Amino acid sequence: MKLKMRTPAIVFTLTLCVLFAFLGTFFSPTYAVLPDGYETEVDGGDWYFGEDFLNLSTLKQTVKAWFSDERTYDFEELEAHPIVVAVIDSGVNFAHELFDGCYDEDGNPVADTEGVGNYDIFLRDENGDIVGTNTVTEKSHISSSILDDSPDKHGTHVTGIVATLIHALDLEKYIKILPIKAAYPKGKNSSFSLEAIDAALEFAMEHGADVINMSLSSTAVAYGTAVTNEIADEAVVVAAAGNESKASEGTKYYPAASGNVIGVMNLQQDGKVYRLYSSSNFGNAYDLGAPGYAVWSADGDTIDGYKKLNGTSMASPIVAFGAALATLKYRAIASATGAEDKSAREIAQIIRSAHTKTVLHKLKLINVFDMNAFAEDDGVYSIFVNCDETNLVQELGQVKAVEFSASLLPINDENEELSKAVTWYVSKDGGEREELATGKTLLFEPTNEVGSYEITAEYQIEDDILSAKKQIEVEYATPSEQDTKIDATSEQAEYVRGEAYTFEIKNYDDYNPTSTVIWYVNGEYAGNGWTFEFATEEVGEFVITAKINGILLDDAVTISVKEESEEQKTNAVFAYTSIGVAAGVVFVGVVCVALSLARAKKSKGKSEE
Repeated sequence: MKLKMRTPAIVFTLTLCVLFAFLGTFFSPTYAVLPDGYETEVDGGDWYFGEDFLNLSTLKQTVKAWFSDERTYDFEELEAHPIVVAVIDSGVNFAHELFDGCYDEDGNPVADTEGVGNYDIFLRDENGDIVGTNTVTEKSHISSSILDDSPDKHGTHVTGIVATLIHALDLEKYIKILPIKAAYPKGKNSSFSLEAIDAALEFAMEHGADVINMSLSSTAVAYGTAVTNEIADEAVVVAAAGNESKASEGTKYYPAASGNVIGVMNLQQDGKVYRLYSSSNFGNAYDLGAPGYAVWSADGDTIDGYKKLNGTSMASPIVAFGAALATLKYRAIASATGAEDKSAREIAQIIRSAHTKTVLHKLKLINVFDMNAFAEDDGVYSIFVNCDETNLVQELGQVKAVEFSASLLPINDENEELSKAVTWYVSKDGGEREELATGKTLLFEPTNEVGSYEITAEYQIEDDILSAKKQIEVEYATPSEQDTKIDATSEQAEYVRGEAYTFEIKNYDDYNPTSTVIWYVNGEYAGNGWTFEFATEEVGEFVITAKINGILLDDAVTISVKEESEEQKTNAVFAYTSIGVAAGVVFVGVVCVALSLARAKKSKGKSEE
């Protein structure tokens, strides 16, 4: 009897499944309120939204479920104070339809001369003006305009990727974009100065950025240290790993390689799977791979056109949007349940752990970013390692211990107790790893030699191993024009014409041996190398200076070269005196001999008589 009652229900359920499968086959998911022009021009070319990749259809259903579960999620406060994504780039052509909120729910344009409609995605002030700034410091490009003037309209395309995802998930009310122009056109590309980046980061923080996207890269470590601990405490920072096909174990690109930043590599489609795009930088210094090949977004040369671009610049904003989505989710949970809101660092670690697949590239495993991985999961799913980021790059001769602390996320009393079972490992320069200790904290001091030390914290939960990594770099000391000194290898009270004397850079064993060192005497080139031998046939005052890698040291050695030293003078007097005495003795001896001979001759004459 029970079986008979269940059979119709089973049949009905199976029928629904078949119907949904049928509908799913013949009706592709719509893109919410994306402009109609997007669907027309792209026409399914956005492969990365497919089921085997970002799986946007499933993600959209999950996000819709958030809004229907009032016991768990409350978005009312977020509508008044939305999540802010700062895009630091080359500006944006905000007249493009992808940014214009003036279209209806079907994506059709509606008349509005001011360009602000229900589907606007920019952060605006009380007057309805876009909040943004221009921090460019290059004299001929300084202005207040945030319009994108880069040759490829890089900033417009990057900003458009974030806008596309906001529209695709119906989140225009809850996630807003803060455009910051920090680059100026240079040749076929854009150029970012460190001063402009610093000012852009400051502006982003002043205007409440929850997420910061930086689709830029440089080998200069300063671009990484610009993202300070204070910034990372308040905002999730995401950056492009760069497009030079280089492994981070050889050359690192910043800010992506910074521990305070989520570094993103570029993935492309290979059938139904991902693979790393050929130009993408890769390696353990970066965190995730995301679609960056053939990504559609706004063509900034038009107001309604679209184009594809390749690069880690395109992958980075996808991850940045994911960080905004995670922030939205957990802020809505906190608002509804009274739970403690997650910090920016916790969100960053959630994003780093948002992967279910990996890609192998040149023996390096790359975690594939998946927004669906955090959309529904609320358990213990990741581990976070904290430390003083300023100590992660050290110099020879000044190495110091770094304290690391591990926490299981989400942070609560139970997980804090569990984090005491974390196991710590270290490997140097990609070699075999060594177990260091077990516990919540680790104090580790690298050896005083150039190298890279990867610190890994691991925790096993059921069949999964959660891990998080930090990297300490010990680099050659950087010669400072103020602090680097010149030493004479032998202490000389006096310098004498014709004698050779050696000078050298103090403690140069800590400096890169390939550095260029040039020596000058009285401002004229005199030699090169870490040591310098000086000799002159002239007398007078001489100033010894040196340049290291083109930087003139403040230190200088002034010497006075004399004809001869006091000791030489004393020796000369002694020699002359000795010669005089000797000559006198010889003279007296000669006289005595002569007198003796004379007497002998006289005596002989007398006897003959």
